[in-house]
Amino acid sequence: MLQALTPASRAASHYLDPPDEAGGCDEAFEARANALAPGDELVLRAGVYSQSCRRAITVRGRADLPVVIRAADGANVILTRPADNMATENNLEIVDSAHLVIRGLRFRGGSIGVRFMGGHDIVFEDNEVFETGISAVTLNYGDHRNLLVQRNHIHHSGLIDGDGVTGEGIYVGCNDGACRVTDSVFRDNHIHHLRATADGGNDGIEIKPGSGGNRVEGNYIHHTNIGRRFPCIFVYGGGERPNEVINNVLHDCGEGIQVVADAVVRDNLVFASEISGITAEPHEQVGHVRNLVIANNSVWGHPACLMIDLRRAQRVTFDGNGLLCDGGDVVRGPGLATATLTANVATGRRLPRMPGLTRFLPGQSRLPGRAAPLRSAEARAWRVLAARGSPAADLTDDDTIDSADLTLLKEHLFAADRTATQPSREPTDQSSQ
Repeated sequence: MLQALTPASRAASHYLDPPDEAGGCDEAFEARANALAPGDELVLRAGVYSQSCRRAITVRGRADLPVVIRAADGANVILTRPADNMATENNLEIVDSAHLVIRGLRFRGGSIGVRFMGGHDIVFEDNEVFETGISAVTLNYGDHRNLLVQRNHIHHSGLIDGDGVTGEGIYVGCNDGACRVTDSVFRDNHIHHLRATADGGNDGIEIKPGSGGNRVEGNYIHHTNIGRRFPCIFVYGGGERPNEVINNVLHDCGEGIQVVADAVVRDNLVFASEISGITAEPHEQVGHVRNLVIANNSVWGHPACLMIDLRRAQRVTFDGNGLLCDGGDVVRGPGLATATLTANVATGRRLPRMPGLTRFLPGQSRLPGRAAPLRSAEARAWRVLAARGSPAADLTDDDTIDSADLTLLKEHLFAADRTATQPSREPTDQSSQ
């Protein structure tokens, strides 16, 4: 991963002011970015940077001399497009770049907000991507490796009209493994209110087939259920190394987490989604479920805690999960007997009688696995439970975890994010759900 910058590792710092007139094709930002040399830093002063043509940059630093493009300290820097072609071109395309840091910028609009088109050793951090025509951030052209995408605020995607609109938050890789993203980290991002009208969907973070060795950690993702209902996190598998999905907080999704193969899914808090908490089923691009470890997750308040089809599954383990779906099904779908189950507890209908899956009793000291260190978004949510004593205890004062508890938890999460930047214009009616 990119090394920390020190003054000695910088070749030159360049400062840029926003244009006096927005909307032209000869943009100073694009020209200056494309001229950066290893070790250079481009600092954007506060204001609006807008152009009507394609905005594409190719920036190649070195491991010892990365290039930095950032907002000036405390500056509100907005990269956007004129209103009459807001969704005609992508807002920014980062093409065949390496050893690059992009930090602290706000990307409003564009067909896609930020599109990575091949590259390696790139840091994309502390940015905001919002009000996009279709998807917000995509890595679906060319191969990528060793990317760090962290602490970004990604929201209100898929705002154009029509029946074929997709609105993924972060789209990683290509269908059928035609391009791959490997050894990359997606962490501590806040992703929400994603809209779609097409089968392509509005997943929060989607990692396509063949992309492996990636880590999805500490993200707070919600409301991937506007127009269509898609997972907050979807991992296909099929790569040379497993992907990891760890310590995320997810709610108001279609499925909270959907996974097919080659993944470790652990220590996530998943609640109040419309279809399921965790889904493990075959997909047309990955034919059967295999090589999964699903462990120490807290799954609350879904129509089905687990939705599965494990009839041809290989090497699937459920260990130490709390599956609390009063009023819903614990497990929906065939083939659970093909999996290895240890120390899982559950409440709800359709609770299979089998070793390793027992009914949760009110008053138990804690849900399994909660001793693991909790980070970032997960910790924000868990403070509510810790304040009540037992992590398994209600937020309200009765003996069951119910909709009132989930409502209180969501209120706490939203309160923690009230300082986050809101969209600068009213979203469509669908986006206000």
